[in-house]
Amino acid sequence: MDWSAMTAPFETIVVSTEGAVGLIELNDPERMNPTDATTTLAEIDEALLAFGRDRTTRAVVLFGRGRAFSAGANLGVHRPARYPQDGQDSSPSRLAYGYAYGQIWETLHNFKKPLVAAVNGWCLGGGWELAHSCDLVIAGDSARFGAVEMNVGLIPFAGSAVYLPRMIGKHRAMDMILNARRIDAETALGLGLVNEVVPAAQTFERAKEVATELAQRPPIAVSFARELVKKAMAVDEFYDLERAYGYYLQTTEDYAVARAHAAQREPDAPAPQYQGK
Repeated sequence: MDWSAMTAPFETIVVSTEGAVGLIELNDPERMNPTDATTTLAEIDEALLAFGRDRTTRAVVLFGRGRAFSAGANLGVHRPARYPQDGQDSSPSRLAYGYAYGQIWETLHNFKKPLVAAVNGWCLGGGWELAHSCDLVIAGDSARFGAVEMNVGLIPFAGSAVYLPRMIGKHRAMDMILNARRIDAETALGLGLVNEVVPAAQTFERAKEVATELAQRPPIAVSFARELVKKAMAVDEFYDLERAYGYYLQTTEDYAVARAHAAQREPDAPAPQYQGK
């Protein structure tokens, strides 16, 4: 594919191909590959749409460079939006119209080719939602997973609130979401949340091997089989409600308090005091 034909160069991801396998590498390692909505997620969305149109690409691998697949939302300074409109819109208009970053989760769910996540290090919040939206997850032994949105006064609102109960049951899902519980790679394997665990240095290569095997299968049959499994899981069943709750919570005082506390990154800081406002 000719990636030079894209509307603008990618800033936070590196996109390439190896044979029939497309590769998307999150490339902001100093900030642990944050899921910035208007930059990183918009770029991943654009890359996936291009791979979806390319008939020579039959599987795609997502990987995060550095010590994290993605540590989730960025609590610091944000890059300028890839598309200026994304940075200017209000939460209601984002909820109504989506635009590039609002549509990334729908793009992931509706993607017609196998997606393989290669996870090393931290895989938290939106980063985990990015990984578990893939069809298979190859975890390095350094991987750490968590639905940690509660730490910043939010809920998981890109599928985890549905995905986790259906994968591990109500009570364990409640514990993970309400307590922002983090788990290691072997625990995730035992719960059926990843497909296999490999040494961290081998994660990306193993994911590419898995994707290459999938790319050699009959592509139309693979697409139909994936569609049936996704319909059975119906992880996007309450997606609009998740987004509505998520955007609403961003207007609360408790969210501002939680976000400010999390942004300090000081383990000895006094616990935040929530007022339910």
